[in-house]
Amino acid sequence: MTTHYLHTLDKYFNNYNNKSLVETYILNPKISVWDIYVFLIIFIGIIIIRFLVVGIDRDKLKKGSILFKRCNQSVLDKINYKMNISKDGLEYKWKENFWYALWHTFSFLYNFILLLSMSGYFDNKNGWVKMCLKETSGKWFFLVTEDEYNENKRGWPYMYISNYVYYFYILQISYWSSCLFYLKFEKKRKDYYIMTLHHLSTISLLTYSHMLNFWRVGLVILFVHDVVDISLYISKTISYSKPQYRFFLNIFYALFVLSYFFFRIILYLFYVVMPLSDISEIRIYTNGFVNSHFDVPGVVIQLACMWLLMIMHCYWFCLIIKMTHVFIKQSLKNEEIVDVRSDDEDEKITKNKSEKKKLKYY
Repeated sequence: MTTHYLHTLDKYFNNYNNKSLVETYILNPKISVWDIYVFLIIFIGIIIIRFLVVGIDRDKLKKGSILFKRCNQSVLDKINYKMNISKDGLEYKWKENFWYALWHTFSFLYNFILLLSMSGYFDNKNGWVKMCLKETSGKWFFLVTEDEYNENKRGWPYMYISNYVYYFYILQISYWSSCLFYLKFEKKRKDYYIMTLHHLSTISLLTYSHMLNFWRVGLVILFVHDVVDISLYISKTISYSKPQYRFFLNIFYALFVLSYFFFRIILYLFYVVMPLSDISEIRIYTNGFVNSHFDVPGVVIQLACMWLLMIMHCYWFCLIIKMTHVFIKQSLKNEEIVDVRSDDEDEKITKNKSEKKKLKYY
């Protein structure tokens, strides 16, 4: 089997010195100035949709303003009013986590269909997804298989990107930008600045991988995050619901802890971050065209964002272990489950306890 089809780096580096700065960093052939308008339309659309579905925390708004009057008239407010689902005083947290659960379920299902369609399992071919599972070197994020080459597809940087993937990327960048916008309207948590850093690194990672045509690794990173976030936000939504709605809480929380460890610690680290950091392996499968991460424009920044996400995964996993201890302890005692990330909830629980003590005293 020959390897001439594996990459197109020889063609790229022959023209590298003749490229302008913009041409060097924008390798995705479909990118145009219209993408900015598409991003803005989707970004504003998501902000509006989230407001209509979730609303905004009233404590963050000025009394008497237009938003203040309509912030509790969202779709989820009406559902909660009829079914009486959320705990008293935690309505916004219930709505907030319900929204995240909806988004990550949609994102996961769409991404899963994309990956499955490119895997090669259905047509008995060696698609790049199938090869990624067989080999953990990371090379199939950039190279094409022989079957893909026979379909007139080429490796990075001239890798073909379909419209289904292209606009999914713009949708993701718009969504995470809206999350950054809404941070100031959400309940203040202990890891507020970590979350800000997380959103910024996610947006940077998505933008760079979109510009540099690294969409394959981008889809995999989105997948390992979405599959965990579904069980996370469903369990959080249930935890903010009244006791009669909480019979699935233990199942979803266990799924969250196990999936977090497997996908974000093991799979993300050993299948994505470490292979893409191993320059000796990269040197081998690029036939010496890439001898350093600095040989490819923008890759160092992308790797830095990936490692930053990995560090934050470890930080949050420590919180998860702490939360699991609290979860088991409080579940056995049939007490309220407290989110260890939340300052205001801790204050509310403390306030409720002090009020109960006062009632007992009188």
